[in-house]
Amino acid sequence: MKNTSEISKMCQEATEPIYITKNGYGDMVIMSVKMYEEKLFMLDLYNKLAAAEAQIAEGKVLDNV
Repeated sequence: MKNTSEISKMCQEATEPIYITKNGYGDMVIMSVKMYEEKLFMLDLYNKLAAAEAQIAEGKVLDNV
C-alpha cells in the first residue's frame, strides 16, 4: 500500500467498511477507527440485549412493585 493518505481519506468518507479483494476473492476489510469503535459498541449492545431477552424468557426478572 503506497498511498495510505488516499486510503485513509476513503475510509473516513465511507459509511460502510471497504472490502478488498484479491484475484476475485475477499481478502481484507478496512474501515476508520471511528467506524470500528461504533461497530464494537453496537455488537456489545446487541449481546447485552440478547442476554436480557434470554433472562426474560427464563423468567429471571425483578418485580418493581
